[in-house]
Amino acid sequence: MSSLSAIILCRTQHPGNIGSISRAMANFGYTRLVLVDPPKGWRQDHDLLNMSNGYIEKLEDILVVDSLEELNGHFGGLIGFTRRAGAHRPILGELDEAVAHVVETKQPERFGLVFGNERTGLSTEELAHCDSLYTISTTKEHGSLNLAMAAGVVMYQLANAAKSIQPYADGTDLKPEPLISTSEVSKRTNELLDILTHTQIFANGKDQRHHAEVYLRKILMRARLTGFESKWLQRMNMRLQSHLHTTDKK
Repeated sequence: MSSLSAIILCRTQHPGNIGSISRAMANFGYTRLVLVDPPKGWRQDHDLLNMSNGYIEKLEDILVVDSLEELNGHFGGLIGFTRRAGAHRPILGELDEAVAHVVETKQPERFGLVFGNERTGLSTEELAHCDSLYTISTTKEHGSLNLAMAAGVVMYQLANAAKSIQPYADGTDLKPEPLISTSEVSKRTNELLDILTHTQIFANGKDQRHHAEVYLRKILMRARLTGFESKWLQRMNMRLQSHLHTTDKK
């Protein structure tokens, strides 16, 4: 996907939140920020510069408008986020549903993600310009998210679903460490059991090896060992085996 959705902040009160969101935008690959009626002097505000940590310079464009109405026709859809439901706030679903809707179109750049101000959220007038409303699941007792946090959660979820970010912050193309095969799990299982057998732990019918093999293999499968972990376990088995042989000779 070529581009991600625009981030639209309505009547933000604290420039520091604009800075935090600008930084998160850079982290997750967003380049379009729209400020609706921002506070005076926001661009030179110390909190904005401090919280953005310079990332605001990486944004291609910052569009400033007086009202959300000015954006009519600029986007294929405006998606608002709110924690309050009501007659004038018909919430369609949760964040994952909003993300699925955007990703399905394969044109996330056509959408604007709209966030209200820190105290009151989206106003009635702003809601009228949103094509749909969604919410972010939280605890019932503490449902109000910080503006920058809410925007960050939404941006991450969409960028991740759109596969526009990768799991390594240093920019490498390394893939996650693959898990070992079931045959390798069986090898590690039998190596461990060979050592246990050498200790006579299965003598006198107290516990049978074939039972232990089933249990241990299940445990190792649930552990989801990587190749590195499997090799480490193999080395430990070899050391134990050597130690037991040395003990027997004494």
